[in-house]
Amino acid sequence: ADDGTVTLYVNGAACAKGKPKFKDHYQMDPKEMRFLVDQAGHNTAGYLKSIKLWGKGLDEYDVAAKTGCLLPKRAEKKCLLGYIPLTGTPKTVKFSSIEGKGKEQRRQNSKSRLGSTRAWFPAGNRDQWMQIDTGKVQNIAGVVTEGRYYTWQWVTSYKVQVSKNGFSWYDVECGRIFDGNRNYHQKVKNVFSEPVVGRYVRIRPWTWYGHISMRAGALICEGQCAKKHLMYDFDDQLASSTDGPSLKPQWGEGRYNSHYGYLNHRHQGMVVKQGNCFKGKDEWSVLYELYMGHSWTTRQLVGSSDWGNNGAFIKKRLFGLKPKTVQCKQRLEGGYFYKYGITRNKKGVVKLYIDGYLCSKKSPALADHFALSPDDVSFFKDPGSENTGGYVKRIQMWGKALPDKEVASLSGCVPPKEQKKCDLNVEFNAPYSQQTYSCVWARDRTGWRHGTGRLDSYQGWSACRNDLNQFMQIDVGKVRPIAGVVTQGRTHYGQYVTAYAVEVSEDGQNWQAVQCGAPFKGNKASNNERKTNLFNAPVNARYVKIRPTSWRGHISMRAGVVLCEEPCKKGDLDFTMDHSFLSATDGPALETKWGEGRFNNGGYRFYRGQGLQLKQISCLKNPNEYSIVIDARIDHTWHWNRLLSAGGWGRYGMFVKHRKFMLYPEDLEMVCPGVIFNGDMNKFGITREAGGRVRLYLNGFMCAEGEPTDAPRAMMLSKRSVDFFRDPSHLHGSGTVSRIRLWSKALDPEKMATAMGCKKPEKSNQKCKSVVVYNPPYSQIKFSATLGNHRVGTGWARGRLNSPRSWIAPYYGRNWWMQMDSGEVQAIAGVVTQGRGDGWWWTTRYFVKVSVDGRKWRKVECGRIFDGNRDAYRQVRNLFAEPVKARYVRIYPQESHGYPSLRAAVLVCEGKCKNGHLDYPFNQQLTSVTKGPSLDAAWGQGRFYHHHPFYRFYAGKGLKLDEGNCLKNKKQWSMLMHVRLDHTHKWRALVTADGWGTNGLFVGDQYLATKPQELSCPERIRRHHWYKFGLTRSEDGRVKLFVNGYKCAEGTPASPKKGFELDEHDIEFFQGQKGEQTYGYVKRIQLWAKSLTNKEMASASDCSLPAQTGACKGEVLMTTRDNQMKSSSVWGNYPMGGYYGRGSLNSHMCWMSGWGTQGNGREWLQVDTGKLQSITGVVTRGAHGRNWFVTTYRVKVSEDGRIWRWVECGRIFDGNRDAYRQVRNLFAEPVKARYV
Repeated sequence: ADDGTVTLYVNGAACAKGKPKFKDHYQMDPKEMRFLVDQAGHNTAGYLKSIKLWGKGLDEYDVAAKTGCLLPKRAEKKCLLGYIPLTGTPKTVKFSSIEGKGKEQRRQNSKSRLGSTRAWFPAGNRDQWMQIDTGKVQNIAGVVTEGRYYTWQWVTSYKVQVSKNGFSWYDVECGRIFDGNRNYHQKVKNVFSEPVVGRYVRIRPWTWYGHISMRAGALICEGQCAKKHLMYDFDDQLASSTDGPSLKPQWGEGRYNSHYGYLNHRHQGMVVKQGNCFKGKDEWSVLYELYMGHSWTTRQLVGSSDWGNNGAFIKKRLFGLKPKTVQCKQRLEGGYFYKYGITRNKKGVVKLYIDGYLCSKKSPALADHFALSPDDVSFFKDPGSENTGGYVKRIQMWGKALPDKEVASLSGCVPPKEQKKCDLNVEFNAPYSQQTYSCVWARDRTGWRHGTGRLDSYQGWSACRNDLNQFMQIDVGKVRPIAGVVTQGRTHYGQYVTAYAVEVSEDGQNWQAVQCGAPFKGNKASNNERKTNLFNAPVNARYVKIRPTSWRGHISMRAGVVLCEEPCKKGDLDFTMDHSFLSATDGPALETKWGEGRFNNGGYRFYRGQGLQLKQISCLKNPNEYSIVIDARIDHTWHWNRLLSAGGWGRYGMFVKHRKFMLYPEDLEMVCPGVIFNGDMNKFGITREAGGRVRLYLNGFMCAEGEPTDAPRAMMLSKRSVDFFRDPSHLHGSGTVSRIRLWSKALDPEKMATAMGCKKPEKSNQKCKSVVVYNPPYSQIKFSATLGNHRVGTGWARGRLNSPRSWIAPYYGRNWWMQMDSGEVQAIAGVVTQGRGDGWWWTTRYFVKVSVDGRKWRKVECGRIFDGNRDAYRQVRNLFAEPVKARYVRIYPQESHGYPSLRAAVLVCEGKCKNGHLDYPFNQQLTSVTKGPSLDAAWGQGRFYHHHPFYRFYAGKGLKLDEGNCLKNKKQWSMLMHVRLDHTHKWRALVTADGWGTNGLFVGDQYLATKPQELSCPERIRRHHWYKFGLTRSEDGRVKLFVNGYKCAEGTPASPKKGFELDEHDIEFFQGQKGEQTYGYVKRIQLWAKSLTNKEMASASDCSLPAQTGACKGEVLMTTRDNQMKSSSVWGNYPMGGYYGRGSLNSHMCWMSGWGTQGNGREWLQVDTGKLQSITGVVTRGAHGRNWFVTTYRVKVSEDGRIWRWVECGRIFDGNRDAYRQVRNLFAEPVKARYV
């Protein structure tokens, strides 16, 4: 050129340029030029094709064009910062051919990247090439080659082509032949004379050793890093994907692995001149992902020339700065990838991160607070030989201090949204239905053996294998703030998790690592000791996944979740004990302060001394007013069992003791009736009103109430704590609790019943002034089952009150029942029971259900257990707390002496008697069929007879009646009784009253009379005969006596009590004083609230009187002939008038019935008086010449011989005392008749 620059070309490519000083920079001699000859004899021989000369200095493109060479585009600038080796990967490399018959062999013969363990091995040695895609159009500076790994094959020379699009190719330096390798292991770098612009690089082997085999890469110019950011992905190269300087393996190059990244041996390490990218040294960030086989000994991770022997190290499994100024507490495990981060801000504050989690920060005093050297940053190499070996996947550097969130994001950590700090925490021990495991040892199902991962379970969860893929997942039921986790080891097996990471999710699909997956310290032993780890801040989630990262023996653990206590809803707490101590309405949780029991399908099982405590009752604002319901099953109800206590109560509290539910001590006088059985689930309730009134509830029924002012704090709760099933004096028991509820107000009885699941029967609107025993017939009785399967009313299916036997259940059990139909919907006040009538079996405890329609049943007093019988014969009455409206009654025996055995009746409220009439038919009961009050066996029960409708009363065991609600007018009343007395001599009481003293209606020396004896009937009362005794009193005090319906006495007695004026509430039957009692039978007793007329009394006594004619002026004895007589029968079948058929008064013989002296009470002798006339009496006489005669008789008369009526209602007339004398008996009133 004109300026003396001389350029040399080979094949059109400039291969050298300069200004030589010789001969004026090689100016041309104008005389001559010589070719292929030298004065010194340095000549050559060969073939010459052409020689061309120009009179000007051609530029490089002109020379290339004249020689037929197409040059690639030159780079605008030379590589000022250096070269970056860019090796090929299977995705970026192509070959002309590959040797190999199979896919695997071809894969092995295509491993062409630098440092690989094989090489590219083509199918032949002619016209082969290897092509590298650099990823984008850029400045390409040269190539680097290696021979085949550990094989005597390499390329000794080659040409290079470049292309922008992979179709149009240009020879680099016009086809220059570059020197290649001289052995198989050394890398040979060939830098182009000038960088060229292209994307694809094609290397064409020219000469080789052994066989064409090579490993190669391209040299690209270092570019300006993007946004002061360097990122090294180690994708088979050490270049930054964001441009900028390349990492240099200054102490030896490692190896690449497609899965783990770049293998850096301990003596190697890398260095980068980051100053080419960002100039500042005060603000920087480094993030790298590293795998180390060991983390116990000291390993340097990051260093800089200005730091000396200091830097970022791992020592004894801890990541920190050296010297020990900033250090993370997280223990690192060898054999795993971790993402380490370091940032430094302008103030000199250095932060350390592990997997995106900020684990430590401080401003270290040494090494200028760890400001970077502008010349270099080294990785994994220490001047003191504390080097690091391992796999590195990525290294990133920034010329700024990244914020925490960006470090977490770049580390692959998307932390869950953090919440504000919890005021209070609660522990959630999830049920097995809300636990999931990655796998379980021995393939056990969840909740069984090795699948029991709940806190305090009898064993624990044991994974099927030990690796980092195992987890335990817990569902807390809804999205809520989660504050941490709590863990235990496996029970008694020496297996436990020493560290774990936690992930959370709102939907169970998308998971986020808590604190970027930083491991939490686990347990140190396999005992029941809890290890609680709280998060730095609560997170919102529903699902929690615990991933063990280190363990002892085997991955085994029990775990729960720590939740933020949320405000309870409406001031209520509801602990459902569904394998958790959390309240379904939020608020505080129950705590097992004195030892953990265990959950089962029935609730929470607690043992003696293991109570539950509720602390810091933030829900119950006012301790003066509250309601508590405890659903619990007590194991031993006879012993002491404290149910509830609070701070300051001392020995006072809510107890079950001696099978009773109460407030203790007993002097508080709040003891519930009924019995608490061992092992029965009961609902115990207590309410306290603001005024201090306390009520106790059992299964929904208010069973006691009062104002225990003597109790400490008057039974007010303590805000600090409430204890359940725990007593400081060890007065506690064991059992199972299925639910505990608390309200911050005093619920009324109806709401308490509803809350406790009690559906009460409807209350009766009727006021129950007194009760009546209703003993239903067998047609109105049913049984669940019967011993011997007898039909109702036979065998062991005779459960009516006072029956000779009883109903007996098939065997012991508590689900048998006896059902009674009271006949109509009415007020049921209670039940009365007896034991077995012919044996020593009876029911000692029972509960009662009632129904209106026989389909829908309700428990009386919410299932209260009533005390039953203590023997087989006495009747025991149990009145309900209030009458209920029902028709059907069922009794369920719960406890018995022998098989459940029962005779029973219903106690109904006394109804209004019909028309002022009481009627007691004694059909197995003492009730009136016209309603009204019931008779009361106040001095002892008599006896009913199954096949006979009458009642047996004993001496001194009469009947009592409170007639006041029915017989309003005490001055006017009537009474009729149908009785048979065992004794009629002396005085025998029939009707008396407290107000009458020793007086009343009696049978005195065989005659019906009043006492004092002002009125007396003429008919002699005989023992063992049935009589209907009647008495009426009119408003004016006139009293009438009746026998079998016939008025036999009348007068106005002065006593007793104003002439038989009724007592207000007392009538007594067969209960006299001073030995005036007797034995006997009664079929019926009737009373009227009026004075019956004679006809009404006769009608009530089933007596139809003949017509009366009025008083006679005189009597005429009419002697009849034998042909005027008839008889029921004649001895020897003689005709009337025959030997034993002579019934005429003056006959020398007599009439003798066909039964002779055996009379059956049905024989009769009939006289025809010849016409209808006034009959005033009869005359009788015995047998002539024989000592035969009739001593008593009754008389019937008839007007037509067909319709007969008793004279004086069947009065028994005294007959003869010998066979000779005539005895005349006049009727009280003459009667109109013809036949006698």
